Amino acid sequence: MPTAEPLLVAVPMAVPDATTRRAINVILAFLAFIVAVPLMAIVAMLVKLTSRGPIFYTQVRVGLDRRTPESAEMNYRRLQD
Repeated sequence: MPTAEPLLVAVPMAVPDATTRRAINVILAFLAFIVAVPLMAIVAMLVKLTSRGPIFYTQVRVGLDRRTPESAEMNYRRLQD
C-alpha cells in the first residue's frame, strides 16, 4: 500500500530583526494614521452639525479636589492641604 504524502510542508520562515520589525510597525502606524485622520474629521463635522454642544465634551470635576476660595462652603471636608 503506498504511503500518503503530507498535504502541507512546514517551511521555516526567516524572522526579521528588531530594526525591520520596528520599521514595519512605524510604516503601518503611519498608514493607519493617514486613513484615520479624514474619518475622524468627518465624524467631528457630523457631531458638530447634529448636536448643539462642542465637538469635545468637557465637564467640571466634582469632588474633594474642587477647591476655590469663593466656594469654601462646598469644601467643608477638606479645608486645608
